[in-house]
Amino acid sequence: MKNFSIDTGAGNDKIYSNDDYSAVQVDAGAGDDYIVVGQNGTNAEWLFNTVPGGSGAWGAGNTKFKFFGAKIVLEYQNIKVVQEIETDSNYVTTAAEINQAIKDAIDNNFELSKVLKYSDIRNNGLLVESTIDRAGQDLDIQFLAPKYSEEIAGDDDWTTGNYTGDSAEDFAERDTVSDSDMANAWSVWYPDSTGIGDGSGTGVYLGVNDEDDVFQAMFDDLDYLATTVHLAPSAVWITPTPVRYRTPPTAPN
Repeated sequence: MKNFSIDTGAGNDKIYSNDDYSAVQVDAGAGDDYIVVGQNGTNAEWLFNTVPGGSGAWGAGNTKFKFFGAKIVLEYQNIKVVQEIETDSNYVTTAAEINQAIKDAIDNNFELSKVLKYSDIRNNGLLVESTIDRAGQDLDIQFLAPKYSEEIAGDDDWTTGNYTGDSAEDFAERDTVSDSDMANAWSVWYPDSTGIGDGSGTGVYLGVNDEDDVFQAMFDDLDYLATTVHLAPSAVWITPTPVRYRTPPTAPN
């Protein structure tokens, strides 16, 4: 067995040890450093927004979803990142925008950027790969829904209603949406509707009567901290299933 020590001093350093039969003492010193030890196992891979194809996975297209104001919560190896989903379309979120939020969450965190990498798959699919030996169930990606201005009294109101599962940090991360946002969203989702409650709603929005109902339907279907959760088939968005990524309600083309 070989025993050795490494002292890198100041600066941003990368340290790899691939020998399973050595004892290594590492002093990474100052700076942004990372250390990789024992790369002899299988690295996990995750497919997002894909469908099976004859020559491999294909992207499932740039589907539009009936939700807005949401963020993703990505957790891997005890690293948690909350990332805004930047949208170009009013009150509609696309598959490409969700994929970009996943990429941003990885790129914007120093630690994650060293242990996860990604690549695009044709037709708006996304492949995320671990650069270290980890199992497939170790990656968790969820949606964090916005909070509703009509039901919150202030920044410390996460202990009531929809937000009883929140920590103070979770509650603070939520964007705020209003009655007018819900009414405007409805007009985008159902352009032929005469108004909320006219029977135009579909899916989780079927039978809603007012702005409060629309928000609640969106929140329940989307939010990973919701007390009432409607899980959609995970295979529609991601494989393998241990990654708990929900498929939100789809919007009209």
